[in-house]
Amino acid sequence: MGVASAQNNLGTCYSSGLGVTQNYTKAAEWYRKAAEQGVAGAQVNLGGCYYNGTGVARDYVEAVRWYKKAAIQGEGNNLALCYANGLGVAKDLNRAKEIWLELMAKGNKTAKENFDLFFDKSSVESESNTAIRELREKAERGDTGAQVTIGNAYLMGSDGVTQNYEEAVKWFRKAAAVGHASAQNNLGTCYSSGLGVTQSYTKAAEWYRKAAEQGNAGAQNCLGAAYLQGEGVAQDYAEAVRWFRKADIQGDGNNLAICYANGLGVAKDLNRAKEIWQKLMAKGDATARDNFNKFFGK
Repeated sequence: MGVASAQNNLGTCYSSGLGVTQNYTKAAEWYRKAAEQGVAGAQVNLGGCYYNGTGVARDYVEAVRWYKKAAIQGEGNNLALCYANGLGVAKDLNRAKEIWLELMAKGNKTAKENFDLFFDKSSVESESNTAIRELREKAERGDTGAQVTIGNAYLMGSDGVTQNYEEAVKWFRKAAAVGHASAQNNLGTCYSSGLGVTQSYTKAAEWYRKAAEQGNAGAQNCLGAAYLQGEGVAQDYAEAVRWFRKADIQGDGNNLAICYANGLGVAKDLNRAKEIWQKLMAKGDATARDNFNKFFGK
């Protein structure tokens, strides 16, 4: 997946003319390589190429085909727009609404903005409550994805529910118990911060490890940070770097770059840190830009 993410990033560079001569055709070629390997962002980007006719002949049906693949992975905004406008697919405002409400229940701001453009804003609250009720029914039937979504809603106090950390933990725990990596990572965060549970860095590290070993990049960074800070585990910079490298392969390399920049667990190498941050900045990563500016100036 690391290679595929790099291919998507290269497509973005060609599309925006970052470090290379702008070339939409080459951008589409690189997006396709990554999209065919299942990178949701690349599927959205390739769909956008077909939607706008940049680098490929405009083809709304082909755009929808790629947007549907991305939607399966939770990136459904573009597909909903196609349903709302009848581009590449029969116009179906109910389907668009369904997609946006599901994304809104996860706190997706773009989905809410799109929803407001097409539907009466006064209905948002009731529609969101309906989406939460439907998600709760799925969660109670054992749908782990719905359990995590409900947990996130309670954690943030969003989409029709009152913030309740204990309730969030309850739903995360259900999904985590059967191996859902995101739920395990979220449960680790709750233990780390003492949200809905007695604060425990040791338990946080245990849950982060379960998720990290399944390839969850966020958990890999959190477990690496635990080793970096000596929270819940013995401080071990080399072990921190080992987990940060795994996260970097998935495109989340800020912590690894910081280790290179400071010589923590790895030989100090500002050029390597710069290289990582520049790649992330090309994807619009604000944290990478902030870190880059701290070490190299604006």
